[in-house]
Amino acid sequence: MLFQKDLDVMIVKRKDMKNDEWFRIIEKRYISKPIQFNVDKGIISLNIWDKVTAPLTVSNSKYDVKIADDGYKWIQVAFENRHFWLTAMYDDKDNLIELYFDIVRGNYFDDIDNPYCYDLFTDIVVTKDKEILIADEDELQMAFDENTIAKEEYDMVKKTTKELYNYLLQNKENVIDMCHKYLQELQDELYIRTKHK
Repeated sequence: MLFQKDLDVMIVKRKDMKNDEWFRIIEKRYISKPIQFNVDKGIISLNIWDKVTAPLTVSNSKYDVKIADDGYKWIQVAFENRHFWLTAMYDDKDNLIELYFDIVRGNYFDDIDNPYCYDLFTDIVVTKDKEILIADEDELQMAFDENTIAKEEYDMVKKTTKELYNYLLQNKENVIDMCHKYLQELQDELYIRTKHK
């Protein structure tokens, strides 16, 4: 789950592209660069989890799926002026595990090499079978009921979720193709960078 609970109070969680606070990761490689996809500009990154303390398996609201293990790779995308954060997860053989869209307060680029966001609970998942799922709407409602988020944020999440879901119904293949293209491209750039060190 991408939220924390403290004394049963929902807390908005900050996440960044480098995932430096994730103690599960023992060894990793990271690269980021600017991206433009249609009219949207932002930053795209690749994390390769070379060694982890233990595999991580989560539920995507339909079934359990392993999203982190030795050699697994995450492509992450943060666009300017958008209220979602995309993570495309791959296994050690570059097979797509799932696309995961966090609905967020905003994407912030104070450190251009390591953007961050504040996760607002609701998520959209595109499974490896290309089914589109909406997850954790109950957590959004709980956060609103507890005054963790404002009415304006609640409404924004609902609107963004609906718009993104409808977009993915028509364009999920294009998004999957984009992520796979950058997976290969960033792996090549990372290899060249490492080779010349």
